Order: sequence, then structure tokens, then C-alpha cells
Amino acid sequence: MSAPQPEPSSAPQAGTPPTGVVTFLFTDIVGSTDMWERHGDAFLPVLQTHDAVLRSTVAKHSGYVVKTEGDSFKVAFANAADAINCAVEAQAALQRYPWPDDIGAVEVRMGIHSGHPFHQTGDYFGPTVNRASRIAGAAHGGQILVSEDAAAMAEAGLDAHAVFADMGHHRLKDLGFAVRLFSVSHPDLDARSHLPPRTLNGRPNNLPVQRTTFVGREREVAQLARMLGEAGGRLTAVTGPEGVGKTRLILQAAAERIDWFPDGVWLVRLSDLPDAEAAARAVAAEVGIDLSGHPTAVDAVREHLARRECLLILDDCGNAPEAGRLLRELLSGAPSLRCVVTSRRSLDVSEAAEVEVPPLSLPEESPTAREVMESEAGRLFVERVSEVRPDFRLTEQRAKPTGRLTRLLGGLPGALEKAAEMFRGPDGQAGVGLADLGREVAQAAEMLTRATVSKSQELVDRLNTSPTMASFLQNLSAALTDAHALEEAEEACRQAMEMHRANGNPVGVATSMRRLGLIAMARKQFERAEALLAAARDSLQALGSPEALEVEAEIAAVRRAAARRAGLEPAVQGVAPDAA
Repeated sequence: MSAPQPEPSSAPQAGTPPTGVVTFLFTDIVGSTDMWERHGDAFLPVLQTHDAVLRSTVAKHSGYVVKTEGDSFKVAFANAADAINCAVEAQAALQRYPWPDDIGAVEVRMGIHSGHPFHQTGDYFGPTVNRASRIAGAAHGGQILVSEDAAAMAEAGLDAHAVFADMGHHRLKDLGFAVRLFSVSHPDLDARSHLPPRTLNGRPNNLPVQRTTFVGREREVAQLARMLGEAGGRLTAVTGPEGVGKTRLILQAAAERIDWFPDGVWLVRLSDLPDAEAAARAVAAEVGIDLSGHPTAVDAVREHLARRECLLILDDCGNAPEAGRLLRELLSGAPSLRCVVTSRRSLDVSEAAEVEVPPLSLPEESPTAREVMESEAGRLFVERVSEVRPDFRLTEQRAKPTGRLTRLLGGLPGALEKAAEMFRGPDGQAGVGLADLGREVAQAAEMLTRATVSKSQELVDRLNTSPTMASFLQNLSAALTDAHALEEAEEACRQAMEMHRANGNPVGVATSMRRLGLIAMARKQFERAEALLAAARDSLQALGSPEALEVEAEIAAVRRAAARRAGLEPAVQGVAPDAA
């Protein structure tokens, strides 16, 4: 195991959080909610004892308690060995403590991971923190799981009796890439290190790897996960506008509850499939169903699922004309099947329970940095920016324009993530300089809230002095399209195109033209959309850009949408059609 070379970390003093490479220890009592319900106030002294053991052990090993939520601890260490030694000692103390007989043993899961978080308003955020939390969630009660990064960094200073058991590579329930996990054994601990981690490896699935971690939506994930387990909840429709995060929410809820489905969790995209047979073939391809020997694909899929306990996630049903028919066929013959579907509008299926996904929570007007981070939209935006620019910090001066921008984008995750790309410069280099960041964000937010911006030549001239502003506006135009702020999106895109022309950037001009075509499509101006996209395709082809093929597919989508609007294609049967 090759050890990554850590950067210098500042050792935490009393009340001082570590910096640089930080190792996180997350802990959580298994089944604490049930304990509270069964024992009521009698559980309080048990929880107090648990807290006292953890706090004293953390202090002994130079840890910094970042925060506690209920019975969960989030602790930061400057040294990975200190974190692991602390976990071993705390776990041993909890396992040998004489807990009351009527309550029984208190089992605590622990997870440890090292990396580069970003520190903001007294807390840590970012992928390192999220990954540490997920590793803890994969542990069994009494088990300590450690990432490969933390295990490698802990080779110096580790308790001589602590042994790492290699558990192999696992996909955690954050849906990221597989990570190598180790379980810690020690003579003072119960023999639980051999238990396989509670990860996505334990059930068949095709859940896609996610490039970014899931932020916020705790209430919606819990609601959807609960509905998946309800006796009558065989069909759930998740609805909301494009860019609100319907699919990502379902994937996260499904990952959280994958243990409930021994025969797997399967994602099938139904967009633009013409009939129930085509949709059934798509299901068969993802699940691995043999269609031979059956009169129709629908029959084959129904027969296969009738004997299994699994979850089907049918994405974008609103653009599949016979999705409703397929759902009725499958559910009628498969009593243990659960289905969750996404659509921008309600399904015309009476048995469906509906969950409407709201936008992310927004900061108040003129927020402080803390208020930005306490909102879901603000935290998502800042986390995504920090992934592009690790040196970014949300200062009080940047808080107000950042809050204004998140409010302008309506709390839509897709829009916020695209807007965060404004920090990335050409070829992955740093975009807007940090010293000018607050001014640039404020300018863009102000510009996009003014309907007369195109008439302000002074502002245009000033924005043209920024070499990154054209791409900045291009990203915001895409984000605003997702937020259905189409007037502002078109203004931003036109400004970007003029800047690309002034700078002699033909690819930028063609990309802007493509974006204008997509905005026209969103407005159902199909003839104009096709003309703009065709011009963009021709320009990109002449420049040798592979994006020309993507534009060709978008032109085909415009033609299909126009045909549906004109009644030249069959109307949706069983499912209300989405807006094109």
C-alpha cells in the first residue's frame, strides 16, 4: 500500500481546527432511534455516557470535535494515526462498558478518511467530508472502517497491535467510484472486523457512478426512502421541472435502501422510446432478461419480475408515450416489484403516489456567509465552486452576490452546478481571479436581473475587459435555461456571442448559436430553433468539432417535438406529455 505524501497540517490546539490534510472520524450509534422510542428518557443517561467516552478519548488523541448531531460525532484530526488510535480506544471503552441490562449494548459504527476539505464558517465541507461520512455509514455496529488514504497515512504512530484487514474495493452509497476499505482489528476489540461493509456491492444494480457528491435534500431522501418500504407504495412518481434534481434524488434514495431489494435496483431511461415494447426491451437490456421464447418483450419482462424483489427506476417517463401502459402491465403481474418514475408532470396512473421535488432551499436576501452555507442552494454552489477552485473561500464580501446568484437561479441544482463552472478557465485552468471574484459575480448577477442590459454599452465594454466573462456568461445562460429564466438566458447568451466575436473565437460563436437554438426550443419556437442549431452544426463541422454530432441529435429532438406539437406523432397514452 503506497502512502500518499501528506501536506503539512497544523496540529490542533484547544478549540483550533486542523488545516491542510485532515483526517475525519465519523461515529454513529446503530439503532438509536429505536432505542429512544423503546426506552424514552431512560436512554438519556446512556447517550450521555456515550458522549462522555467519545469526548474524553478525542481530547486525549488531539482531536477536534467539529459538530455533533444527535448521537453522531464529526471529529477532525491533523494526524491519521491519532484518528485511528482514538477510534480503537473509544470503541474498546464502549464495548466493555456495563450498559444497563434493560437497554443492552450500545453499538457504534465508525468511519475514517483523509483528504483536503475546505473550511468555512467553523465547519468542514467538500468530497473528503462526505466520503468520510459514507464510510462510517458502511460500517456495522462495533466496526471501524478506514479508507486506503487514511490507512496509508497512519503507518507512522499507529498502535502496534492495530491490524488492517483489506476488505477490497467497494462502491459507497454516495454513488461515487469504488474505494478500497480496511477494517481495523485489535486485541481490545470484539471480533467484528470480518463483516463485509454495507455498500452497493451487496446487491445487484446498475446505479451510475456520480461525478459529484450529493448535497442537501435530507428530508426528501428520507421521505422517498420511507415510501419505498411502505406496503402499498408499489409505484411512486417523482415530478418537478427540468434541472430540479429528480433523478439524482431517486438514485440517492435507492442507494440508501438498496438492502431492501435482494434482486437488485435498476435504472432504465425511457426518454423518446416510442411504445411499451421498446420500453420493455430497454428494461430487459438493463436487468439482463432473456427475451427468447416469449411472444412479446412485455411478457418476458413481466414473467421475469414476477418472481423477484427488485426496484425499477424508470427515468423520464413523460417523453415515453406508453410508459403508463408498461407500468400497469408490470405491476399487475409482479407483487414484489417496486417502481419509481420521473416525469416533469403527473402520471395518469391512479395507483401512483406522487412526490413533487421542490427547489433547494435559498438564503435570505443579503445573506451572511453562514446563512449562505446553511441554505441548500448556497452550500451546493459553494461546494461545487470549491471543487473547481480549491483556494476559494466564501468571504462576507462575496456572500451577498453569491446569495443573489443562487436566488436568481431558483435553487435548481442543475442550474447551480452549471453556474459554478464560471470559476473554471480554458483547458481546466483557473478562471476568474479570487481578488476579482466578488466583483465579477456581482456584475453578472446584476446584469442578469436587468432586462435592458443589452442597451448598456458601458457595461458591455467593462465586461469585455474580463477574458473569462464570455465563458462565464455562456455557463450562466445554460443554467438560466434550466431555471426557465429564458429572457435572461438569451440576454446572457447574446452577450457571450458578441464577446466571442470580438475576441475572434469562432467555436465560442457557434456554441452561443447552439445555446440560442436550445433556448428557442424551450420556448417552443421550433422553426427558429432548428435554423439556429443547423447554423451551429455547420459551423462546428467546418471547425472539425466533435460537438457537431451532438447538435445533430438536438436538431432531431426539435423535429420530434415539433411533430408532436403538430399532432403528427401519437399522443402519450397513460402518461401526460412533458413540455418539449
